[in-house]
Amino acid sequence: MKKKINLVFLSFILTLVGFLSIITVSCGTKIKEITGNVSYYVLSIGSGNFTFLEKDGHAVVMDCGVGIGGNNSGDSFEIDSPETFALNNGRWVSASEKDGKAITNFMKNTAGVKVIDAIFISHKHSDHYSALKYLVQEFEVGTVVAPTDSAGLERAISSYQPKGQMPIVDTSFSKTYEFLGGTIENLTAYSSKKVVKSLYTTDDPNANSMVLRFKANGKTFLLPGDMENTSKVMSDKKFLKAVSSQPVDFYLLAHHGSTNGATELTPLIGNKDHAPEHVIVSATDNTDGFENWSGERQAVTNSKTPIGDVLKTYGVRKDRKPYVYITGSVLPETLNEKFPDIVDKENIKSTFEYKFSDNKWNFFAHKENISNEFKIAE
Repeated sequence: MKKKINLVFLSFILTLVGFLSIITVSCGTKIKEITGNVSYYVLSIGSGNFTFLEKDGHAVVMDCGVGIGGNNSGDSFEIDSPETFALNNGRWVSASEKDGKAITNFMKNTAGVKVIDAIFISHKHSDHYSALKYLVQEFEVGTVVAPTDSAGLERAISSYQPKGQMPIVDTSFSKTYEFLGGTIENLTAYSSKKVVKSLYTTDDPNANSMVLRFKANGKTFLLPGDMENTSKVMSDKKFLKAVSSQPVDFYLLAHHGSTNGATELTPLIGNKDHAPEHVIVSATDNTDGFENWSGERQAVTNSKTPIGDVLKTYGVRKDRKPYVYITGSVLPETLNEKFPDIVDKENIKSTFEYKFSDNKWNFFAHKENISNEFKIAE
């Protein structure tokens, strides 16, 4: 009798474990690492954000904006304030055809992209999505992952006359997504139900940015969009727990390194034994144009900005080369006077690639940027 009971109990445990495994997978909480020869690019596109992963000709784009300022043609925004492009507004503006062509040519010819599996839009500001039109026209796109403020997105994509089938527009704002054989997490969605619900009514698109995280070949990447310290998300315990659950190797500073970026993320993503290896600022002070933004953002010149916070938290270590990289314009005297050798001063205004090949990660600076149509400057 005892043996029979034990067998029944064992059978029940095995059934329960199997059921829980199915639940874990179906709920999207099983996190899978992306493996294989992959590259991650941060494009120099002005004061904006355009990054993507490439693997075997397939890409996942995480923000596809063309920025404003002296680094580009300056026509990515319409006359209205960018805030008017936000919540419950069906308009989705586009970058210039010249800028769009430069970007798609780079993706095809330099990065070897043939198909785009997914495009994530962290929030509805055009410096994070304005090249969308040209991506869906030039590539077959599987899915566009929408932000909470997604009114009119599907209609806009349809009007672009996409290449191939109409992409799926995913408005679920889920915790996890599966692409390139791995998981991309939307850490913002880990927040409490009350906070997530509030993201659908806020009039500040930055506050509802997707904070994206993924792991590839042993390295963890964190992309906070334009998240700011003042967002309700930043005070949510569930979100903060998710962010601090693993150290980060590759960190894209929030809100282009602006003074109002989410600096409170920085001490959560590392420790004295595991600090970020690469910190990227996508755009900067805009010192060569659009001065009314430079005073507000002060991305590099203010020690209280995310770069200053990185320096304060992780310091300058003798065993490390420069680990802060800037895709935009910075005055030389700013770098020389304000910061020690944590900033790569030789490759300012470059496009950066983090490439895994021959079983190791390598870091490259490409001189291509919007101001010279992604061609090598003479």
